[in-house]
Amino acid sequence: MTTEAAGVIATLAADLAPKARRILELQCGDGSLAARLLKLIPGATWKGYESDPDLAERAAAQLEFMGSGVSLVQEDFRRASLGNGFDLAVSASGLLGLSPEEKERILVHVHHALLPGGALLFADAVRPPSAGIAAAYRLLEREELHAQGLSREAVEREIKEEVERKGLWSVEEELYRLRKAAFREVDLAWKCWDRAVFAGLK
Repeated sequence: MTTEAAGVIATLAADLAPKARRILELQCGDGSLAARLLKLIPGATWKGYESDPDLAERAAAQLEFMGSGVSLVQEDFRRASLGNGFDLAVSASGLLGLSPEEKERILVHVHHALLPGGALLFADAVRPPSAGIAAAYRLLEREELHAQGLSREAVEREIKEEVERKGLWSVEEELYRLRKAAFREVDLAWKCWDRAVFAGLK
């Protein structure tokens, strides 16, 4: 999901915040989204968090020549002081798998980190509206994963992880939580099956 969602987030970010000066990224992975954002929004600085040492190392290598405005923090963003004064906050994977309580806290935390008018764009998995629709999504996802060349075992492992994921919000609940965190404009920006990208403006 994260590659697909990252592309959506990058495109939306360039449209919503083309003059952003400071970008915050939660769980930046290998730095691919950061590299794309810094090319699409010239002159912006970037601060990213990544808790996995291997991914942080890969991100550092990918962003090495992006200039002095890049700051990579190897730390769990959930326990970090994010700072403030950001025009744009993004996350392609950071909110996946968080408990509802933790996600609510993070949304409030990010809202505080943004300047007035700042934008949050993030990917999340959402709860399908019925068991029948959820089963149809799983079938489509199996076909997609097989087409990507994954082994049967890897496909079933991915599906099992998604089926066992607890505490997912519906689209409506996700938008409600964004409003509850004081974002004044919120929207479902993109959705494919149970994959979604949400937007919130402070």
